[in-house]
Amino acid sequence: MLSQSQSQLDESASDSVDDVSHLTQQWINERNAPQLLRFEGGAVERILELLQAQTDTLEDLNNLDESNDEFIRSVYALEMERIKFVLRSYFRARLSKIELNTLAILTNPEYRRNLSENELTYAERFNDITNENYKKSFLDEACPPSLQNLSDPETAHNPNMNQAVFCRIKKDIGAHLLPNGDTIDLSKNKIYLLLYRIIRPFVETGEAELI
Repeated sequence: MLSQSQSQLDESASDSVDDVSHLTQQWINERNAPQLLRFEGGAVERILELLQAQTDTLEDLNNLDESNDEFIRSVYALEMERIKFVLRSYFRARLSKIELNTLAILTNPEYRRNLSENELTYAERFNDITNENYKKSFLDEACPPSLQNLSDPETAHNPNMNQAVFCRIKKDIGAHLLPNGDTIDLSKNKIYLLLYRIIRPFVETGEAELI
């Protein structure tokens, strides 16, 4: 039974390597990009399923109470903690941006599409609570009704698309026209320091990654 459970765990872990690696890079992208990127729902769902399967298998291994396999169980448990760390870090990076740019995200259809359903619910609830707190704290007493509108998109805190970011090119892109009229040759495996709005299309297509 042990060898069967261990084999199942090895197979599921092998199948998930690409998803974990992909989400790790998406966490790095999310942490370094000024805007909220597209939610990686597919990878997140598959990784959560993997973690549940690993948890079930480890419970079976623990029930066997074979001391010779304690090291194997420890290695698998440690790998699970590593994957959980990546998931939590990815979620925290996204929630931090949602809280910083709530109104901009909710009022901009392009940003709004990048939210998961749970994130959208969180953003709307966070925005309502924040607005209510501001009104009760000072707006109702200090400002006339005409200045109490907190839902005006023009007052939203927007991501700084001119932020400089380091990026690595994953495939040869070739000459790319810059806003000032110059061109830059984007070559595979080369690292560049560019404005985010320049490299953004290639980050979104996976042709470049932030570092």
